[in-house]
Amino acid sequence: MAFNGTGTFLRIYNWVTDKVNAIPITASRFDGELDGMVTGLSNCITKDGQTTITANIPFNSNKITGLGNGTARTDVINVGQVQDNQFQYLGTTGGTADAYTLSPSPTITAYATTQQITAKISATNLTSTPYLQVSAIANPTTTAVIKKLSATKTEIAVEASDLLINGIYNFQRNSANDSWIVLNPEKTYFNLINGTIADSSNRGIVYRKTPTITKYTSGSGTHTTSANVLYLRVRQTGGGGGGGGSGLTGGTGGTGGNTTFGTSLLTANGGNGGAFNAQGASGGSPTVSSPAISILDIAGSNGGTSEQARSFAYGGSGGSNPISGIAPMSSAAAGLSGKLGGGGGGGGASSTAIITGSGGGAGAYIEALISSPSATYAYAVGSGGAGGTAGTSGFAGGAGGNGYIEITEYYN
Repeated sequence: MAFNGTGTFLRIYNWVTDKVNAIPITASRFDGELDGMVTGLSNCITKDGQTTITANIPFNSNKITGLGNGTARTDVINVGQVQDNQFQYLGTTGGTADAYTLSPSPTITAYATTQQITAKISATNLTSTPYLQVSAIANPTTTAVIKKLSATKTEIAVEASDLLINGIYNFQRNSANDSWIVLNPEKTYFNLINGTIADSSNRGIVYRKTPTITKYTSGSGTHTTSANVLYLRVRQTGGGGGGGGSGLTGGTGGTGGNTTFGTSLLTANGGNGGAFNAQGASGGSPTVSSPAISILDIAGSNGGTSEQARSFAYGGSGGSNPISGIAPMSSAAAGLSGKLGGGGGGGGASSTAIITGSGGGAGAYIEALISSPSATYAYAVGSGGAGGTAGTSGFAGGAGGNGYIEITEYYN
């Protein structure tokens, strides 16, 4: 062994000592000494890179200076490359909006569990499912979808324009969900229930998406909740009852239809129809079931009572709720129609021989909050009841107003 394990070269023979001891120089002893030198030199690192290192090299707190820039994944990098963030900032994305690509050098061979990268976006995202594929790894639509964090730090879908053209964004890998999380999206989160603000981009700018309102004035179907909705505020009313007809005898108004939202979640029953020569018809009743939280739920008001025979007597006014208004009384004319679940007015009279119709009752009114909303809700808008037919020498009652649903969506 030429080196002793601590870096000291060991000779085999000492020629002075051999001379004193009268030991001749022989070919075998000379070759042995030279062989030791060969072994020692072969264990040295050559400056032209011929030597392959076979063990870790301890530098004893000394530096390697003048190191060139690393270019391959297996290269050592220098301090300048770290300061310049050369391998985390991957430049401007290629591809198209919502199908972003990056082609860094050196190529990334696989995504790391919590890998972080920075990139400039080449086009504003248009959908909630953009993806970012780096070095053509795997199937981007399933392994590289971009998401963001909610105010409670859970992964949620991004929104359109969360990634703006020429914006520089930081992304962190979540291999458990095969996604990239954008850490500084353009939009931040506003909690509309408790009023707190969380600036997810930490740039001192607070955005929130304006609430959207959907209105249904007839029919039935399915309401689909938008993405990233924090809670719903629902206002609704049942259909108004039709006003009763006037005359020597008059027809009874139809009952308003019930307005529902969700399966037995919110029900605003329709008002009853007014009748000839009768008290005003009663309004519909409300039902609010958990998990909806009632802000206001009240029965529709009763319609006005019919008047006894006299010249130009008024039919009963239609019942009302907080958004319907009142169908005014009318004399010598058909009853006026109700609006937004209001009851129809009763038919009026033009002579003492005629008895007026009573007003229809209004549909019930509900205003409620729904936190943690479901993806979809079935809904049905109650129709207004038909006005009662005119009796002899009388006038028809007014139709009840159709029900109404108004859904306001508040966002994260």
